[in-house]
Amino acid sequence: GINAEYGGVVLRTMGFIKILLTLVYVAHLVNCQVLFNGDFETGDLSQWDYVQQCNNDPPRISVYSAANLPAPDAPLPYQGKFAAHFKVFNSDVAPCTSTDNPRAQLETKLSLFSIGEEVWERFTIYLPKSWPRMNESCSGCDGNPWLLFQEDYGEPYDGSPSLGWDIGFVNKRESFTLNRGAPLYDSIWNIPLEREKWMDFVVHKKFSADANVGFVEAFVNGEQIKFIPCGGCTTFYTSTLHPTMKSNGFFVNLYRAHNMWPVAEMYFDSCKVGRNRTCLLYTSDAADEEDSV
Repeated sequence: GINAEYGGVVLRTMGFIKILLTLVYVAHLVNCQVLFNGDFETGDLSQWDYVQQCNNDPPRISVYSAANLPAPDAPLPYQGKFAAHFKVFNSDVAPCTSTDNPRAQLETKLSLFSIGEEVWERFTIYLPKSWPRMNESCSGCDGNPWLLFQEDYGEPYDGSPSLGWDIGFVNKRESFTLNRGAPLYDSIWNIPLEREKWMDFVVHKKFSADANVGFVEAFVNGEQIKFIPCGGCTTFYTSTLHPTMKSNGFFVNLYRAHNMWPVAEMYFDSCKVGRNRTCLLYTSDAADEEDSV
C-alpha cells in the first residue's frame, strides 16, 4: 500500500538524481580544458612524458589493478581500474638518478605551465600500514627528515620548488605539509599524517614569481585548507614560481632525505590538471555525490 508507493517514489527520485548528476558531470567535461591526464587508466606509464627511476628489479614505479595488488597492504585504486605503486630504496641515488637523495618520480613536459597561468591540479596519495615511522632527529640525515610527493618544477632546477607538498615532522608529529622553498623555507600548512587512507588533493594556483600576483588555494579530501602565515585565509598570495624559471612541469614523487629508511612505498592515483576545477572530476565523483544524497 502506502509503503510500497512511497518506496517507488524514493527509487524513482534516486534514479532521477543519478541521471541529473551524470548529465552535470558530462556538461562540465564538455566545458572544460584538461591540460594533462595522468590517471594511469592506460594500464601503464605512457601518459607521462618522463619517468625517473632506478631500473633495478623490482621496478620502482609500477601500475597495478585490483587483480594484481603489489603488496599485502596495497589499496584498491582510488578511482577507475588502475593506480601507481612507488617503491624507493635508500640506494636509489646517483648515478641511477640525478640526485644524492633517493627518489622516483613522474613528470609531464616541462612547458606545461608558464608565467601568469592559472590552473587546477589533482592528485591522490596513499600511505600503507607499512609506511615507516619518521624520526624527528633523523641522525642518518643530518637531523632534517623530509619527503616530497608533489611539486611543479623545471629548468634550471635551482633549489627547492616554490611550493612543495611534503611529509615532515611538525609540532612533534608526522605531518602532511605544504612548504615554501628559498628564501623562506617555511611550512604554510600542515595536518597530522594518516596511514591506510587515500588523501585527495585539489590545488588551485596562479604561476608568478611575484608574491602579490601568485597564489594558491587547496582542498584535502574536500575540505578547504587554511594557511598559517595569513592567520587562516583560504587564498594565500605568495611566489609560486622561481624568478629563474619561465615554465614548469607537474611532478609526483617519492623523493626523500638519504638514510631516513632502507625502503619506503606509497601509492598515487587521479593525477590530473585542468583550467577549472570541474575538469578534475571523474565519473566516480558523480557516484560519490549520489551516495551522499
